[in-house]
Amino acid sequence: MLDKLVTDKNKKTISIYTYATGAKCYDETWWLEFHKRLKSEYPNHNILEILPVENVSQILFKEPSLYSKDIREMAAVIANTEVFISADGGVMHLASAAQTPVIGLFSVTSIGRYEPYNGKSKGLDTNNLTNDEIISEINKNILA
Repeated sequence: MLDKLVTDKNKKTISIYTYATGAKCYDETWWLEFHKRLKSEYPNHNILEILPVENVSQILFKEPSLYSKDIREMAAVIANTEVFISADGGVMHLASAAQTPVIGLFSVTSIGRYEPYNGKSKGLDTNNLTNDEIISEINKNILA
C-alpha cells in the first residue's frame, strides 16, 4: 500500500502527522517551515502525510497522503516508513506501537510522561529547539 502512495517506491519514506488536539496542535506556519526543512535535508526520501479523521493538512496537502479511519491500515503503512514525526497524540502512540522510530514533538504536555516508548524513539521539547536542532536530533537518533 505504501508503494502506491509515495512518488518513488525506491526511496525510503518519512511519515508525518501534522494534526493534534487543542494546544498540542502546531499551526500551519510551523509545519510549513518544518516541512520545507525536511525536504531540503532529506531529498532522497519520500514524505508521506498521515491525515486525521478531520482530513486536514497543516502542510496544505503538499505531499502524498494517507486518509484512513482504519487504525490497522494506518499502523501497517506507518510500520513501513523509516521514521514517523508527530506532535504528542494518539497517532504518535500508534506509530510507536507499530515499532516505527518516532520523533514526538512536545510543546505543552510532559515528555517524561507521554513520550513514545519503543526504544527507537525520542520526545523533543520544541519550545527549546529550532528546526535545525530538531533535524539534528533526527539525524543523531533515527537516521544516523
